[in-house]
Amino acid sequence: MKKLVTQVLVIVLLIGLPMFFIMNFGGYSSTGAVINQNAELRMHRLNVYLAFPVPIYNPMLKKLSEEAKTYLRAGSKDVFYGPDRLKQGDNFFSNENALFVDLIKLSCLKPVGSSAKGLFITPGGIQITMPGNTFFNLDYKELAKMPCDAFVVPSAEQAIGKILQLDALLVKGTIESSSCPDLAAENYILATQSMASGNIEDALINLHVAWSRAMNCG
Repeated sequence: MKKLVTQVLVIVLLIGLPMFFIMNFGGYSSTGAVINQNAELRMHRLNVYLAFPVPIYNPMLKKLSEEAKTYLRAGSKDVFYGPDRLKQGDNFFSNENALFVDLIKLSCLKPVGSSAKGLFITPGGIQITMPGNTFFNLDYKELAKMPCDAFVVPSAEQAIGKILQLDALLVKGTIESSSCPDLAAENYILATQSMASGNIEDALINLHVAWSRAMNCG
């Protein structure tokens, strides 16, 4: 029975990303027109980096935006983008964790009802779930102190969705090229489910685990 469940998970994985990703991914194409898919993913990330604003009129916003751009650029280094897989994933996801802390800070989260529910929303309508009201050990009380800026918030929102999708595609390609995709399929699917529910922290953790299992078959 367990073997059957694993096989089903692998089939679901290899069919493709959930429609939640595909509908929001924008310019990405998987038609085979680009020789190296991961090179295209890297290009998309570089575009997010180049478009991310750095306001100079508010020191706190300036610092956070500069940090976010640094992490966006760091995650675009070609050392991470193998022809068919994500390389050096431990370093890559360490960078992503720091990046998303800054993006969450810049996205002007507001609680949906009581903040104790752990449900939040951005001005643009992105749902964020934070069990315990924390995101990678950052308490919502700290987040609530961050300035909301009409110029920066849309870019932070766009980066959250786009970078999560790019990361998922990188891990997906890694699993598909692995000799043991079944070991990683369950965590990958958990990651996509977390993305759909707005639990970004859990999504990043499961993407990391899925990558590690795909790369370390023993």
